[in-house]
Amino acid sequence: SFHTYDDTALVGNEPQITYGKLHEGHRLEVLSIPQYTRVGRYPNAPEFQILDATGADVSAQYDITRNFGALQVEPRKITLSSPEKIKTYDGEPLQSEAVQLTAGTLVQGHELSVWEGNAITLPGTERILAVYCIKSANGDDVTNQYEVTEDVGNLTVLPLEITLTTDSASK
Repeated sequence: SFHTYDDTALVGNEPQITYGKLHEGHRLEVLSIPQYTRVGRYPNAPEFQILDATGADVSAQYDITRNFGALQVEPRKITLSSPEKIKTYDGEPLQSEAVQLTAGTLVQGHELSVWEGNAITLPGTERILAVYCIKSANGDDVTNQYEVTEDVGNLTVLPLEITLTTDSASK
């Protein structure tokens, strides 16, 4: 079983007997069912015991094959973008814009913090740096719970064009 990260738990299920049967008067008691919130692949391995009519644990009387599945929390997909910027050299830095969320959504209560990326002054081209952090409602860094696509352009400073001319001369 899987779901996309949403800051709520993905809960496993109770084991079912799919082969064989319990001795008369015995019962399967589930002690805990796994649940996971963070991105990852986890075993769906509930804790259980087999009890007799008196409530005594008789699990050792069984040869138990555990054929448990997996629980998977997938990262939440978002896209952060910053447009390309171009200018002609003027001696002043060309500053990238902070990235913005342009596709997908954050989990309710989460906040995207962004900083201005980078700047260039001299002629040339540099990829815009996406500098960001995603925090949960209680302030935890949850950036790694998201699969972030960075759709950023370049910063380009074009050289000033000049033409040098000299007079012709003869003698």
